[in-house]
Amino acid sequence: VSAHTGSTTFSYTIDKSTSTKTIGTFGNFDITVSGKQAVVVDSKRQVLVLSFGLAARRQKNGDPYMTMVPGVNQYVHQYHVSVPQGFEKNYFAIMVKKGSKSSLLLDNDSISSKNTVSEASVTVKGLDYVVLTVMVNQGVHRVETKDRSRFGLMIYGHGHDDGYGFAANILGPGKL
Repeated sequence: VSAHTGSTTFSYTIDKSTSTKTIGTFGNFDITVSGKQAVVVDSKRQVLVLSFGLAARRQKNGDPYMTMVPGVNQYVHQYHVSVPQGFEKNYFAIMVKKGSKSSLLLDNDSISSKNTVSEASVTVKGLDYVVLTVMVNQGVHRVETKDRSRFGLMIYGHGHDDGYGFAANILGPGKL
């Protein structure tokens, strides 16, 4: 979503394929991706990026939800988050610099590969990032990097005909 009057040009990259789009005053553009794809949106002007999770009707799981996606300039190095009760599956989507992936801790432990559902590599402003999707339990969690590098964290999940999603930094400032 454009936050400006006049035109806003931005690019978006999916699976190493980059496209460019120009939208008008307060205009919007939809980008469709599959559940395991990562998208990088880049614009010289401010844009609002929203994620709209669709229901998985074939599995009778989930319900649509929408959440704001924080820009890399809003990442912090530590989050304390609460995963809501009453959902069958809960996930963290973690966006971290590739070199700091091994520094990630979930509740003071390294992130287990058995809980990692997917992993995608992306490049943002010339820096290599990894997007990890990790299955988690309901309750309170602490996610941080040992090397204090900043990373992004999105929380989402679904149950029978219900779903939720939010960015971790909307709950509080975390730690810079």
